[in-house]
Amino acid sequence: MPLHIVFVCTGNICRSPLAEYLARDRWHGLDITTSSAGTHANTGGAATDHMIAVGAELGVDLAPHRSKHLRDVPKPDAVIAMEQHHLDSARQLYPTLGEDRLSVLRPSGVADPYGMGVDQYRKTAHEILGAIEDLEIEGLTESFSG
Repeated sequence: MPLHIVFVCTGNICRSPLAEYLARDRWHGLDITTSSAGTHANTGGAATDHMIAVGAELGVDLAPHRSKHLRDVPKPDAVIAMEQHHLDSARQLYPTLGEDRLSVLRPSGVADPYGMGVDQYRKTAHEILGAIEDLEIEGLTESFSG
């Protein structure tokens, strides 16, 4: 059974969907599934136009994405959050998920670009991409297989 990693932000229309799709693309061929959700998401919303455009610049198509609330995600094997408060919400929803399976994508968090210009979306997208590329995913999958 593949390892299921969920990326979490607030509305599930900017940061976490981009992280989900970039990770899916980068981790292709590994026994991992990715999804994303928001702590305050309205179910069924599309990614923002700016994030769809920036995702395309990075080679991922976010057009099919539809938002979902974190409470609607079956218990994942790991949670990677954009900010500490998202991780706190996940910890409450999945109290049996070990601390070694809960993390923030970047120690300082990933700022929300919602409502800002496309340049801020690009900055955020490159932070997410760099953090995903820095994840030691093979070690992660080994530690979760036990």
